[in-house]
Amino acid sequence: MAFTINSMAQSGTGFNSLFGVSNSNNSGNGIYSLLGDYSSIKSGSYGKLVSKYLSESDDSSSKKSSTINDTKKKTSSDTLKPNAAYTALNDTKSLQSSIKALSDEELYKEGADADKLYDKAKSFVNDYNDLIDSAKSSNISGLKTNVNSIVSRTAAEKENLKNIGITVNSDDTLSIDKDKFNAADKDDVKKLLGQTGGYASMVGVNANGAEYYAQAAASSGSLYGSSGSYSYGSFGSSFSVYS
Repeated sequence: MAFTINSMAQSGTGFNSLFGVSNSNNSGNGIYSLLGDYSSIKSGSYGKLVSKYLSESDDSSSKKSSTINDTKKKTSSDTLKPNAAYTALNDTKSLQSSIKALSDEELYKEGADADKLYDKAKSFVNDYNDLIDSAKSSNISGLKTNVNSIVSRTAAEKENLKNIGITVNSDDTLSIDKDKFNAADKDDVKKLLGQTGGYASMVGVNANGAEYYAQAAASSGSLYGSSGSYSYGSFGSSFSVYS
């Protein structure tokens, strides 16, 4: 019985030996498989198959690489935003620090550098505004209560603050006029900003209270009621530094 190479290739034995696959149970069919592979190579069928396989493999690798790169790109472009409790905590500490700086007696002595006093008053205004802003976006009830007290104290001193160049804005923030501040009586400035029991000193007391609640929220478990208000608890999931 005569066999041709092409007939063996068409019978299904082609490509088997090249890919390490055997569909026969005897050595004779193994010879036919090799002859079929030879026929496939000679006719170009095998070359086309390999080209197609490599093309699909490269495309798959390209897509995989692209996916990995996209993931890395997404990760690097994601902005990690600090948790609100940590932001408020930092703001309370900054405000207390700027208030302490204003208590330096050297700032109010005759011949003292006016710009140095202004710079410290400007820092107080900036830190004050930062705490007001962070409290507005916070659900920590204890912090908000203390900040509301700060706002009330400020409203009560609105005219006195205006006399030294500090304006209370409609959104409860402050702004400072350098020329008017530098021209103000230094005794008036000291009474408001640098004296124990004065306006800034009492703001510092409330800032310290706000710090307590911000610290509790930032480092301990927290419970939020249905209204979104915060209550301190000793259990629950801890805050993450980033959200």
